[in-house]
Amino acid sequence: MEKFARKCDCCGKGMNEGYYDAGQYYCSDRCLIWGNSNDDIDPDTNHGAYSMEDWRKESDANPDECYWTEWEELDEEEYYDADGNVYS
Repeated sequence: MEKFARKCDCCGKGMNEGYYDAGQYYCSDRCLIWGNSNDDIDPDTNHGAYSMEDWRKESDANPDECYWTEWEELDEEEYYDADGNVYS
C-alpha cells in the first residue's frame, strides 16, 4: 500500500504533493479552485468563481500561507492511503 502524508480537503484523496492554502490541503489545480469557489456561482457572470490568478495573488501576498509543496517525510504515527483513509 502506498502511504500519503496528507489528505486533500476537496476530493479526500491521499497526497504527497500539492497546495497548502491557509490551513487547507489541495491535491490539484482543480481541487484548489473548486475548494475555494463559492457554492453559489452565477453561471452568467461567473461571479463567485475562484481562479488560479486569484490564488497567485494570495500566494504573492501571503507566501507563508499559500504555497505548493511536496511532503517527502511521512509521519509513521498518522498517514493516509490513496482513498484518504487515515492510519495510526
